[in-house]
Amino acid sequence: MTARIYISNICPAWPIERQQAAIAAELPDWSGARVFRDDLDPKQRQAHRDTSLVERGNMLRRAGRPRGGEAIYAVAACLAWTEAGLLDALAQAAQRGATVHLVDAGVTLAPSENGASLRKALAAFAASRRRQAEEQHGRRGGTASGQRRWDAAEAKAQIIKARWGDPTWRTDDLCREAGLTYLTAKRHLGSRPIALAATAAAQKRAAKRQAKAVAA
Repeated sequence: MTARIYISNICPAWPIERQQAAIAAELPDWSGARVFRDDLDPKQRQAHRDTSLVERGNMLRRAGRPRGGEAIYAVAACLAWTEAGLLDALAQAAQRGATVHLVDAGVTLAPSENGASLRKALAAFAASRRRQAEEQHGRRGGTASGQRRWDAAEAKAQIIKARWGDPTWRTDDLCREAGLTYLTAKRHLGSRPIALAATAAAQKRAAKRQAKAVAA
Protein backbone atom coordinates (compact mmCIF):
# COMPACT_ATOMS: atom_id res chain seq x y z
CA MET A 1 0.00 0.00 0.00
CA THR A 2 1.34 3.43 -1.00
CA ALA A 3 1.73 5.90 1.88
CA ARG A 4 1.24 9.64 1.64
CA ILE A 5 2.06 12.10 4.44
CA TYR A 6 0.40 15.48 4.85
CA ILE A 7 1.86 18.24 7.02
CA SER A 8 0.89 21.91 7.32
CA ASN A 9 1.46 24.86 9.62
CA ILE A 10 -2.19 25.97 9.86
CA CYS A 11 -2.65 24.89 13.49
CA PRO A 12 -0.26 26.46 16.06
CA ALA A 13 -1.07 23.72 18.56
CA TRP A 14 0.58 21.26 16.17
CA PRO A 15 4.00 22.56 15.07
CA ILE A 16 5.74 20.65 12.28
CA GLU A 17 8.00 18.68 14.63
CA ARG A 18 5.03 17.52 16.69
CA GLN A 19 3.17 16.36 13.57
CA GLN A 20 6.22 14.44 12.39
CA ALA A 21 6.53 12.72 15.77
CA ALA A 22 2.85 11.75 15.80
CA ILE A 23 3.10 10.33 12.28
CA ALA A 24 6.28 8.41 13.14
CA ALA A 25 4.50 6.85 16.12
CA GLU A 26 1.95 5.28 13.78
CA LEU A 27 4.18 4.80 10.72
CA PRO A 28 7.71 4.24 12.11
CA ASP A 29 9.35 3.91 8.70
CA TRP A 30 7.98 6.50 6.27
CA SER A 31 11.21 7.11 4.42
CA GLY A 32 9.57 5.81 1.23
CA ALA A 33 6.35 7.79 1.61
CA ARG A 34 5.61 10.88 -0.44
CA VAL A 35 5.34 13.97 1.78
CA PHE A 36 2.99 16.84 0.93
CA ARG A 37 3.64 19.97 2.99
CA ASP A 38 1.92 23.36 3.05
CA ASP A 39 3.95 26.13 4.70
CA LEU A 40 1.71 29.18 4.72
CA ASP A 41 2.68 32.73 5.64
CA PRO A 42 0.75 34.62 8.38
CA LYS A 43 -1.60 36.35 5.92
CA GLN A 44 -2.51 33.06 4.26
CA ARG A 45 -3.17 31.43 7.63
CA GLN A 46 -5.38 34.31 8.68
CA ALA A 47 -7.41 34.15 5.46
CA HIS A 48 -8.37 30.45 5.94
CA ARG A 49 -8.70 29.77 2.21
CA ASP A 50 -8.63 26.16 1.07
CA THR A 51 -7.00 27.34 -2.16
CA SER A 52 -3.88 28.16 -0.10
CA LEU A 53 -3.49 24.45 0.72
CA VAL A 54 -1.90 23.74 -2.64
CA GLU A 55 -0.05 20.59 -1.61
CA ARG A 56 -3.15 19.17 0.05
CA GLY A 57 -4.95 19.65 -3.26
CA ASN A 58 -2.14 17.88 -5.09
CA MET A 59 -2.29 14.99 -2.65
CA LEU A 60 -6.06 14.55 -2.96
CA ARG A 61 -6.30 14.96 -6.74
CA ARG A 62 -8.17 11.97 -8.20
CA ALA A 63 -5.77 11.31 -11.07
CA GLY A 64 -3.10 8.67 -10.66
CA ARG A 65 -4.69 6.32 -8.15
CA PRO A 66 -2.03 3.70 -7.31
CA ARG A 67 -2.57 -0.03 -7.50
CA GLY A 68 -2.67 -1.87 -4.20
CA GLY A 69 -4.38 0.91 -2.30
CA GLU A 70 -3.23 4.10 -0.66
CA ALA A 71 -2.93 5.39 2.91
CA ILE A 72 -2.84 9.05 3.97
CA TYR A 73 -1.38 10.04 7.36
CA ALA A 74 -2.15 13.45 8.86
CA VAL A 75 -3.17 15.35 11.98
CA ALA A 76 -6.87 16.24 11.80
CA ALA A 77 -6.48 19.92 12.73
CA CYS A 78 -3.69 20.34 10.16
CA LEU A 79 -5.73 18.87 7.32
CA ALA A 80 -8.40 21.58 7.17
CA TRP A 81 -9.49 24.93 8.60
CA THR A 82 -13.05 23.88 9.53
CA GLU A 83 -15.14 20.78 10.16
CA ALA A 84 -16.76 21.24 6.74
CA GLY A 85 -13.31 21.45 5.18
CA LEU A 86 -12.24 18.28 6.96
CA LEU A 87 -15.26 16.37 5.68
CA ASP A 88 -14.57 17.63 2.17
CA ALA A 89 -10.93 16.46 2.39
CA LEU A 90 -12.04 13.06 3.65
CA ALA A 91 -14.56 12.81 0.80
CA GLN A 92 -11.81 13.57 -1.73
CA ALA A 93 -9.59 10.94 -0.14
CA ALA A 94 -12.43 8.41 -0.39
CA GLN A 95 -12.81 9.22 -4.10
CA ARG A 96 -9.14 8.30 -4.50
CA GLY A 97 -9.82 5.05 -2.69
CA ALA A 98 -7.45 6.11 0.09
CA THR A 99 -7.60 5.13 3.75
CA VAL A 100 -7.00 8.12 6.03
CA HIS A 101 -5.14 7.79 9.35
CA LEU A 102 -5.73 10.73 11.71
CA VAL A 103 -2.68 10.16 13.88
CA ASP A 104 -3.60 12.59 16.65
CA ALA A 105 -6.72 10.60 17.51
CA GLY A 106 -5.94 7.04 16.43
CA VAL A 107 -8.83 7.22 13.95
CA THR A 108 -8.63 5.28 10.68
CA LEU A 109 -11.18 5.92 7.94
CA ALA A 110 -11.52 3.51 5.04
CA PRO A 111 -12.91 4.85 1.72
CA SER A 112 -16.40 3.53 2.57
CA GLU A 113 -16.35 4.56 6.23
CA ASN A 114 -19.44 4.73 8.40
CA GLY A 115 -20.90 7.68 10.29
CA ALA A 116 -19.47 6.63 13.65
CA SER A 117 -15.89 6.94 12.41
CA LEU A 118 -16.64 10.28 10.79
CA ARG A 119 -17.96 11.54 14.12
CA LYS A 120 -14.70 10.40 15.75
CA ALA A 121 -12.78 12.32 13.11
CA LEU A 122 -14.78 15.48 13.79
CA ALA A 123 -14.28 15.03 17.53
CA ALA A 124 -10.51 14.74 16.99
CA PHE A 125 -10.57 17.89 14.87
CA ALA A 126 -12.53 19.83 17.50
CA ALA A 127 -10.20 18.65 20.28
CA SER A 128 -7.10 19.80 18.39
CA ARG A 129 -8.62 23.18 17.63
CA ARG A 130 -9.74 23.57 21.24
CA ARG A 131 -6.20 22.79 22.39
CA GLN A 132 -4.94 25.48 20.03
CA ALA A 133 -7.27 28.07 21.54
CA GLU A 134 -6.29 27.11 25.09
CA GLU A 135 -2.57 27.28 24.34
CA GLN A 136 -2.89 30.62 22.57
CA HIS A 137 -4.78 31.97 25.55
CA GLY A 138 -2.10 30.68 27.90
CA ARG A 139 0.69 32.25 25.87
CA ARG A 140 -0.84 35.50 24.69
CA GLY A 141 -4.36 36.10 25.87
CA GLY A 142 -3.98 35.54 29.58
CA THR A 143 -2.90 37.94 32.26
CA ALA A 144 0.68 39.06 32.67
CA SER A 145 1.09 36.62 35.53
CA GLY A 146 -0.19 33.80 33.32
CA GLN A 147 2.38 34.71 30.70
CA ARG A 148 5.12 34.70 33.32
CA ARG A 149 4.05 31.26 34.52
CA TRP A 150 4.10 29.97 30.94
CA ASP A 151 7.56 31.42 30.31
CA ALA A 152 8.90 29.98 33.58
CA ALA A 153 7.56 26.52 32.74
CA GLU A 154 8.98 26.79 29.22
CA ALA A 155 12.42 27.58 30.62
CA LYS A 156 12.21 24.55 32.91
CA ALA A 157 11.08 22.33 30.05
CA GLN A 158 14.14 23.34 28.03
CA ILE A 159 16.32 21.71 30.70
CA ILE A 160 15.02 18.26 29.77
CA LYS A 161 14.01 18.83 26.14
CA ALA A 162 17.05 17.06 24.68
CA ARG A 163 16.31 13.95 26.78
CA TRP A 164 12.50 13.89 26.36
CA GLY A 165 12.78 11.29 23.61
CA ASP A 166 15.60 9.31 25.28
CA PRO A 167 14.28 5.97 26.64
CA THR A 168 17.16 5.70 29.11
CA TRP A 169 15.53 8.45 31.19
CA ARG A 170 12.39 7.81 33.25
CA THR A 171 9.56 10.30 32.84
CA ASP A 172 9.23 10.82 36.60
CA ASP A 173 12.94 11.57 36.94
CA LEU A 174 12.89 14.11 34.12
CA CYS A 175 9.83 15.89 35.48
CA ARG A 176 11.33 15.92 38.96
CA GLU A 177 14.56 17.40 37.64
CA ALA A 178 12.71 20.17 35.80
CA GLY A 179 10.28 20.78 38.65
CA LEU A 180 7.26 20.19 36.42
CA THR A 181 4.22 17.94 36.50
CA TYR A 182 3.92 15.57 33.57
CA LEU A 183 0.92 17.48 32.18
CA THR A 184 2.89 20.72 32.18
CA ALA A 185 5.91 19.04 30.60
CA LYS A 186 3.64 17.50 27.97
CA ARG A 187 2.13 20.89 27.19
CA HIS A 188 5.58 22.28 26.43
CA LEU A 189 7.35 19.24 24.99
CA GLY A 190 4.56 17.09 23.57
CA SER A 191 3.55 13.56 24.52
CA ARG A 192 6.44 11.48 25.89
CA PRO A 193 5.28 8.24 24.19
CA ILE A 194 5.21 10.08 20.86
CA ALA A 195 8.68 11.52 21.47
CA LEU A 196 10.00 8.05 22.36
CA ALA A 197 8.40 6.54 19.27
CA ALA A 198 9.93 9.25 17.09
CA THR A 199 13.37 8.52 18.53
CA ALA A 200 12.94 4.78 17.96
CA ALA A 201 11.84 5.43 14.37
CA ALA A 202 14.83 7.70 13.74
CA GLN A 203 17.21 5.09 15.16
CA LYS A 204 15.62 2.42 12.97
CA ARG A 205 16.05 4.55 9.85
CA ALA A 206 19.66 5.30 10.80
CA ALA A 207 20.37 1.60 11.30
CA LYS A 208 18.91 0.80 7.88
CA ARG A 209 21.01 3.49 6.23
CA GLN A 210 24.12 2.17 7.98
CA ALA A 211 23.34 -1.40 6.93
CA LYS A 212 22.91 -0.30 3.31
CA ALA A 213 26.18 1.62 3.45
CA VAL A 214 28.03 -1.42 4.82
CA ALA A 215 26.45 -3.68 2.20
CA ALA A 216 27.46 -1.31 -0.55
